[in-house]
Amino acid sequence: MEEGTMVRDERNLEGKICVFNTHGMDSEWKIHDGEKCTVKKRKSEDEYDYKDIGTMWEIKLNSGKELDAFPDELEECENNA
Repeated sequence: MEEGTMVRDERNLEGKICVFNTHGMDSEWKIHDGEKCTVKKRKSEDEYDYKDIGTMWEIKLNSGKELDAFPDELEECENNA
């Protein structure tokens, strides 16, 4: 793989409930770390600079806030329906 090339997140997360975690990196959203969220959909790669930042997911936090999340911000998703 060429250096700097982003890998597509191949997980099927749409409709799954995950735990949101910024790992303390985003000052605006880190107050929601540990909050459950529902993954709405994978963002279309033509809506943003996919080659620069990789896969993005549209999510809705349990608090009602909607935002875009990086794959590493969505944890504990695999073992739920």
